[in-house]
Amino acid sequence: PYNFLFQPNTSKLEVAGGTEKQTGIMQMFSLSKGELNLVTEIYHPSIIKSSTFKHSSFYSQEIAIGGFDRSLANIEIEKSIP
Repeated sequence: PYNFLFQPNTSKLEVAGGTEKQTGIMQMFSLSKGELNLVTEIYHPSIIKSSTFKHSSFYSQEIAIGGFDRSLANIEIEKSIP
């Protein structure tokens, strides 16, 4: 993984990086009773180099991700959870 973040004001964390097929993947985990549980996976066309919650407000949980191909995407966390 290239990046590891705790989602602000939650017990969730995101791990971002790449797959063997040179595509990006971000996995969201929830911490519950001392165990990490996979919540969702988000795929990106290129390997994810960086991610941040800094552009997001307290109430709208969005994550910005950047790829090695210089692409940038904003993802709304709640809409990406099945």
